[in-house]
Amino acid sequence: MSFWINVPNMSHDASSSMRMFDIVDGRTTATQRKLRREGLAGFAPTCTTLLTLFSRQTPGFTFLDVGAGIGLYSSLCALLYEPSGVVAFEPTPETAAMAGRLAELNGLDVALEQTALGDRSGIAELRLSPTSESSNSLREGFRESTRSVNVPLTTVDEYVSTNSIAPNVMKISAATYEPEVIAGARHTISEHRPILVVEVVHREHDHGALITEAMSGLGYRYYRLAAQPEWNRRRSITSKPGSPHRYWLLTPRDLDYRFVREYRRMAPKVQACTASLNPGDPEAAQPSVPGRLRRKLAARPLFR
Repeated sequence: MSFWINVPNMSHDASSSMRMFDIVDGRTTATQRKLRREGLAGFAPTCTTLLTLFSRQTPGFTFLDVGAGIGLYSSLCALLYEPSGVVAFEPTPETAAMAGRLAELNGLDVALEQTALGDRSGIAELRLSPTSESSNSLREGFRESTRSVNVPLTTVDEYVSTNSIAPNVMKISAATYEPEVIAGARHTISEHRPILVVEVVHREHDHGALITEAMSGLGYRYYRLAAQPEWNRRRSITSKPGSPHRYWLLTPRDLDYRFVREYRRMAPKVQACTASLNPGDPEAAQPSVPGRLRRKLAARPLFR
């Protein structure tokens, strides 16, 4: 089975068309369902930020995707750029298997590690959500769970040391376990100074404060991602209840105007990657009822 989505073509030729990426199907995971409905445009500005960061790296860079899910960002990195290494960490067995299928079907060189990351090594209990793989967490009580599995647990520092790698970019999405991931990566962050894109969730309380504490003493700058980022440097990381934009950009130096310029060039490329029609998919081929209603209302004159 194949289900194709549009991804930006990073060619400098302005007339070049989009590329296609096989996400296997549009139903198995929450990420695939969202891609089916919205395409990559549904993952902006996080996707735009990461693609901009990748585009600014020298060929041969290393990307660590912590909490990779089906490996969307890992796959895009391997597909569109020239990294020397892309490592996707995903502890959920079924989700990791899907990430492996995506990489294999698209012919991508992505190292898949079916392990959780935290502040220690050993075995951890991963609580599984009945609705979305993105809600699976090592944190008890993060979301409702119906079952759990024991998964291997290691640290970024241990993995980096054992495999003799130097990450340039890291994405961390660990369902409120981000402070522990950062605690287990402090030596790596201090020595290699990677740029971080970190998910910050508000669940019962502001987890941004815990991430700010975990980053204390490392000398990083904090920028909140939004639909239209202002790129104002913040003193601390915060989270907002119900906010659709939960990611922050953490940099070892102040952002320069070149990054902002390249981000603005990248944004319309990502926004153009909306849901694509796949042959034999009646749901993708037919607009949703709310979508039809919005277009019908938009077509009406404001005044009669």
